[in-house]
Amino acid sequence: MKPSPPSSFSAIALPLATSALAAWQAVPSLIEGWRTDLYSRGAPLAFLIWLVPLAIVFFKQRAAPGLGWIGLSLFLCAAGSMGGVNLILHLALATALAGLSGLRLSGIVTTMAAAAWLPASGWFLSHLKSGGLAGWERPVFAALVALLIVVPQLKPSSSTSVPKS
Repeated sequence: MKPSPPSSFSAIALPLATSALAAWQAVPSLIEGWRTDLYSRGAPLAFLIWLVPLAIVFFKQRAAPGLGWIGLSLFLCAAGSMGGVNLILHLALATALAGLSGLRLSGIVTTMAAAAWLPASGWFLSHLKSGGLAGWERPVFAALVALLIVVPQLKPSSSTSVPKS
């Protein structure tokens, strides 16, 4: 008896569960950081802009989840929880969402672009620019990276099906 191929839900169950775990651990500190931190102006909008290409790739490509990214996310969730370091938990969320979207090498760009919405990046940038950010820099950066991610992923497929007569 030949085993049946995995259904679409079973193939995406682990990435969904990992993304839910990472979000459960990261979102409370993200919201608190964005709400109270003077240097996080524009970060919530940058996060929403950062999510757009991931959603487009997820729904348009329907690629297999990136299990390497999911494994990295689980490792970062464990490390962030044990160490109590919010930055690691935020990176776990970024890697989980990149893995859920099925990104491979562009997942590196996606995860690095998470700096647009990370509360910690505002603190680092505040030391480079006295007085902090004006608020528009993060969304613009996220939008530019979104274009870098979406445009290569949306190339028309070269295999078009020709109906057989």
